[in-house]
Amino acid sequence: AKLIAPFIAGTLALTLFLAWYTYTSASKAVEDAMLLMSEAKSNHAVTSMGLLAKSSITSLQNMVVDAHVTSLFAPEATPRSVQRTGDWLETITMGNEYYRDILVVNAEGVCVASSNPGHIGHSYADRPFVRDALRGVFSSGDLSVGRVTKKFSAFFAGPIDAEGKVAGALILINDFPKIVDYDDKKSFDSQPIFTAMLTPAGLFMAHRDKALMGNDEELFPELYQELAKPGEQGGYVHYYLQGIPYVGYAQVDPISKWVVVTSGRQNEVFASAYQIGLTVLGISFAFLALISLLVIRFANGILSSLLSLIGYAKDVSEGDFSHRLEDTSRLDELGVLHTSLQRLVYALESMLLETQEASRMKGQFLANTRHQIRTLLHATIGMAPISLR
Repeated sequence: AKLIAPFIAGTLALTLFLAWYTYTSASKAVEDAMLLMSEAKSNHAVTSMGLLAKSSITSLQNMVVDAHVTSLFAPEATPRSVQRTGDWLETITMGNEYYRDILVVNAEGVCVASSNPGHIGHSYADRPFVRDALRGVFSSGDLSVGRVTKKFSAFFAGPIDAEGKVAGALILINDFPKIVDYDDKKSFDSQPIFTAMLTPAGLFMAHRDKALMGNDEELFPELYQELAKPGEQGGYVHYYLQGIPYVGYAQVDPISKWVVVTSGRQNEVFASAYQIGLTVLGISFAFLALISLLVIRFANGILSSLLSLIGYAKDVSEGDFSHRLEDTSRLDELGVLHTSLQRLVYALESMLLETQEASRMKGQFLANTRHQIRTLLHATIGMAPISLR
């Protein structure tokens, strides 16, 4: 245990460190890749919204100066010219798949011509973007995402100049294509991360969870404040939604002021890192168990040989030569020690036997000598009184 335990403990510590290092490295790599992908998707959504808005404003600027529109506010305007303008607006709408309706309103905000006759006569003076247009400013209005079509819809209005003054406004209603398409299995939205859009009021206009998208009863104004902190430049965000942690990249659209956030559930985003860490940990423990088994078997072989030599040496030191070492096939240092100790004991045993034989012969010689001397002394002592008489 004293020999093996430090090795196994050190190897186990190294295994855990390598598994932790692998997991953190994999997590960092996954996080970097996720941020790059999230940033690209968020930028794509924001850029798409910006380009669509700019193209709509440009189209609006071209249409408000067209003769078909300005002729409506000329003194010689007739119902026939109004009809021609309506037909022209309908033609433009049919020729552009993104245009839903085009309306022309007078200075009071009442529709006087439209690609859809159903709008004529209705007042739009209550719309802020219409009032801005009647004040001479090109502006964008309400933005929304259809619950059924999932298309991004936007309203744009521009002033119509007639004889140096604002005589009315032209309203362009666009149905843009799906900026965020959750039904396309080939898109990145089939991956753990997805793009969502959150209004300043905290309403999700786009979200993979259909229960949240466009649900007026589920508002998250605090979440908007949190996600809007990176601003238009965008940045990494970590937030909780309904108690679930998310990580991703958030950016504020400069036109709509919506937050476009591309994120995913933390456990799903880092699932691959978890898997890599667990795989490395499992492989490391398997190798640790195999190496430990080999080391234990090798150490047990060494220890058994060493303990056998120690027991043999102890018996010999106590004068017990009955214990014999079996011949060994080891060629390492223990094998040399085994053979040398065996030869040494054999030599010691031979020397001991010779010493014992010499001691016996010496004892027998001394006994015989003592007997002879004692016999002579007894004879001499016995004859002395006789000699004296």
